[in-house]
Amino acid sequence: MVIYHFYGERESFECCKSFHLISFYIEDIQTIYLITKWELISIKLFKIREKMLVFLK
Repeated sequence: MVIYHFYGERESFECCKSFHLISFYIEDIQTIYLITKWELISIKLFKIREKMLVFLK
């Protein structure tokens, strides 16, 4: 299983910019998990390009 980690709120997701968050991406199931102060959020609508997360719009 390959896991990518992303820390902090800089360059983070628009919907979560106000949260200090830790996120990680599990490649095997293509899901990103955002750990905020309050809850764990999973997001699947995204793709990875050049080591950056690009959300599908």
